[in-house]
Amino acid sequence: MAEIEKEDVGTNRKHRFTFLVATYGETGTDPATGIECLPHNSPLAAALLGLTVDKPTLVTLPAGAAVLTVRSIRNPTQPELDRLLAPIKPPEFAEE
Repeated sequence: MAEIEKEDVGTNRKHRFTFLVATYGETGTDPATGIECLPHNSPLAAALLGLTVDKPTLVTLPAGAAVLTVRSIRNPTQPELDRLLAPIKPPEFAEE
């Protein structure tokens, strides 16, 4: 799990995200925890790999230039992994 601070260069707005970089799957967010899953080959995951904690780094993302700072890195807990990597179930609809 990595907590990332992203500052947009044009607006200077800062955002904080918590990511789990996975080796498969799609980009998605767990609404209960706010944790985002990123496939390892996504542009953001590629930019994050190799960054040093607390060292701001200027990167170019598809949305534009940004300064990324890794604020913390930790191993995910087993419940986080179980929840985030569970197969996505289709929505259930009530029968009429």
